[in-house]
Amino acid sequence: MRAAAQAREAALGLRGAERNRDDGRVEVLAPGSTDALAGWLAHGPPPVHVTQVERDHLPTMRRTAAFRAL
Repeated sequence: MRAAAQAREAALGLRGAERNRDDGRVEVLAPGSTDALAGWLAHGPPPVHVTQVERDHLPTMRRTAAFRAL
């Protein structure tokens, strides 16, 4: 999921980071307009099964040169 999310984020022109959490969830930090990304994350790539997407609006984060896996 993380690699697919990274590719989708790059295609949408987003810059940020994502990481696998110890509990199996994937965390994505993306500044800017993220509606298209959130819609894609709600379904994920096959064979991923997404059960929930949570969105939090955080204070402005520093933009990075490219998306990176943490």
